[in-house]
Parts: sequence; C-alpha cells; structure tokens
Amino acid sequence: MMMIGTLLGGFVTEQFGCLQCLRISLLLEMAGWASIFWAKNFTELMVGRVLTGFGSGLGTPAAYLILTDVSLIRFRGMMATLNSFSNNFAWLIGLVIGKYCPLNVVILTYAMSPALFLILSPFLPESAVWLTKKGLEKEAVKALRCVRGPDYPVQVEMKELMHCVGSSDSNGNRKSLVKKMKYYFTAKQFITPLGIMLFLSVVQGSCGCDTISFYSLKIFRLARVSLDAYVMAILLQLGYTAGYLLIAPVMEKINRKHLFITACGMMTVALSILASNMPNADDIVIEDAVPPPVYVQMILPIAIFMFSVSYGAGMGPAIYTWSSELFPPRDRNVGCSLTLSVRHIVVALVLKVYPWMLRSFGLAHLFSAHGVVLIIGICFVFFIVPETRGLTLTQLTTLFGGKLADERIITSADKYDCNAAATDTSSESTSLTSEEPKETKGTKESASLIPFIV
Repeated sequence: MMMIGTLLGGFVTEQFGCLQCLRISLLLEMAGWASIFWAKNFTELMVGRVLTGFGSGLGTPAAYLILTDVSLIRFRGMMATLNSFSNNFAWLIGLVIGKYCPLNVVILTYAMSPALFLILSPFLPESAVWLTKKGLEKEAVKALRCVRGPDYPVQVEMKELMHCVGSSDSNGNRKSLVKKMKYYFTAKQFITPLGIMLFLSVVQGSCGCDTISFYSLKIFRLARVSLDAYVMAILLQLGYTAGYLLIAPVMEKINRKHLFITACGMMTVALSILASNMPNADDIVIEDAVPPPVYVQMILPIAIFMFSVSYGAGMGPAIYTWSSELFPPRDRNVGCSLTLSVRHIVVALVLKVYPWMLRSFGLAHLFSAHGVVLIIGICFVFFIVPETRGLTLTQLTTLFGGKLADERIITSADKYDCNAAATDTSSESTSLTSEEPKETKGTKESASLIPFIV
C-alpha cells in the first residue's frame, strides 16, 4: 500500500498542495494506528496496516517537495537529507522501544508525531512554488514572507518563480489534462530526468540497504554473530541515522556526484568484507555449526556499520536530493512521486524473493550481487547524471531543455507590494540566496539577478 500511496501522492500534491496532502496522509496514519491499537481480530489489524502504509506513502513526496520548495539554494540538499534522517531516526526509535517496551507503547509513540503535525500545520506556509503554479501569486508572496522574513526582497524571487513555474501555453491559458498527459509522455525535459531517476531508484532498491534492514534479524542469526541479533539491527539503523546527520551540515559543500560515487565505493568495500566472511548456502542449514572465529565476529559489525553510515552519508542523500532537483519545478510533483513509487516497487519485489535467495544462494553471494549493483550505479552516475549542487531554479528549469514562461505571463508579479524593489535590494537578495555574493551595478543588472534566487 505504501507504493500505491507514493504513486498517488504526487498527483494529490499537484491538485491540493503539499500541506493539504500531508494532512490527509497523517490523518490516514492516525486512523491506521488507532485501528491497530484497538484491533480485536486479524481483519481490523490488516485495515490498520493498510491505512498506515497508504498514508505514509501518500505524504512521502509532499514532505520532500515542500522542503525543497521553501529552501534557499545553500540549504536545499541539507533539508532533503534531514527529512530522510527523520525517517531513519523514527525507525531507530521503534527498534529501541520495541526491544524494551510493550507493543502498545510503540503504537502510541508512532501516533504522536502525526497528531503533533496536525496541530501545528495551520501555522505552516504552503509551498510558494505550488501557489504560483495555481495562479495564487498573492498567497505565494505571503508564504515567502513567512519563510524568508519581513526584510527579504520577495519581489525578485517571485519574478523567478513566475519565469520557471508558469505552466501556461503561448496564450496564457492553463494546460488541459490531455495536454499534460501528452507532455509527460513526450517532453524531453521530463522524460530525461524521469529515466535517470527510475534507473537510480532500481539501483537504490536493489543495493541491499532495505533488504538488510528488513531481514537484519534473520541475516545476523544466520551469520552466527555472537552479538545479539537485535543489537546488530539497532547498530545498522544507528549507522543510517548517523550518516544522514553527519552529512547534512556539509551537504552543499560537496558535489552530489562525488558524494554518491564515494559512498557507493565504501558500501561496495563493506559488502565485499561481509561476502567474504558470511556462510554459504550449504552452511545455513547447519543449526549447530561452530560460530565463526573471533576476528570475523569483530569485523562483521564494523562492516555493517560502515555500510549503513556510507549509505546514510552519501547514497541516500544524493538520490533523495536529485529526486526533487532534476525535474523542472512545474513537473516536480509528478516526477518525484513516480520515482519514489518505483523504488518502493523494486524493494517490495526484492523482499518477496529474498527468503528464497537466502536459501538458494546464501548470504555471501547475495552481498556480492548487491556490490555489483553498486558498481553499475557508480558508472551510471559518473557518465550520465549531471551535477546539480548550487544550481538555481532557473538553471534547474532549463537543465534538460526546459523553457521559461513567456515574459508577459509574469508581469502580474509586479502588482504585489513586496516591501522592496528589485533594483534597491538585488545585492542583498543575492547575498541571502546564492552561495557567493555578486556585485551589481544599477537597475540594468537587476533582471540578471533573478537566476540567483531560491
């Protein structure tokens, strides 16, 4: 159900906005947790699982999108990373609480965060990108002021939003559903990043991070590590969480491609260590087998932690950031939901066949296969994926041949009082939003500053 929710999440966000989609998804999650908490039979329990899975998937694209939309250039990667960090941190909390507390405490803990967001959501601004797409420029200005502060030159940013997000034809009319569907199937600026992200989603779903997480208890028991299998599972999630947390502050100082390639290389080394010290398929059936040597029992936890930290500090942040950067702003909702849903589909398929693969091939061969997938991903990113660090909204829009909106469509942005004219505040605007301040000379250069906003 999570993959179905993720697939629909982009279309719901496109229609109703990020905040409204998050509210709907979290209401479904709360209803699901309530059904699980008071379940008296298997049917009620499954209803709760369906609601929580569908709700979680429905809100996944909206969470990434709204953080990307409200972020300045230098904070865009950090926000996407912190969003992924929060997911892994919640998983880690669930493992710790699940080990020492009854199930009802776990359920109540997970139900608290949706309730807290729903209480605070009326005070949160909607995405200015979505508001601009819907022609609500006045509301978009208010949202920008709420996020940027009263002294921020909103007018300049609004002009770039109108340039990049305007989904109108040459006559200024909004696209019909038929034209939108034709656009999604034929437009190079949408098909190209979609193909890139679909391939990366397959690599991410089959690199071993999710399968090792879901089957961590079984894997560690089969490996006959002297440490408690539950402790090893917690160590794995701790590595993911620590990786996201460590890379977040420096995310905008490292190229996305370098980050991905370095992390995948370290993950491949860790998988090689695991593969060389894991039992084969014939060894798995021997329940009274002698435990591995002491040095193997020491190196396995280190390799597991190295794998998870590398994923959290590199591969995960790069892919999740790309999912909201490679697509043009006007197509970001649909593109992000499609790529995230494909990732869930790949993970679901791998999880279904993983028990059979464990019995047939053994852990060593499975970890070797994951390493091969990572090497393929490294080659793909090196030769195909463009670098997006520091690119402005205008540059992201035209990255794959996208066009900016007609100049006459954006004149409405000048109708709103934004507390500062672009000619008076362009220098301040650039220093607030770009990575390096740029000098300006009068009003003739104010228009050229538009690409440095957002």
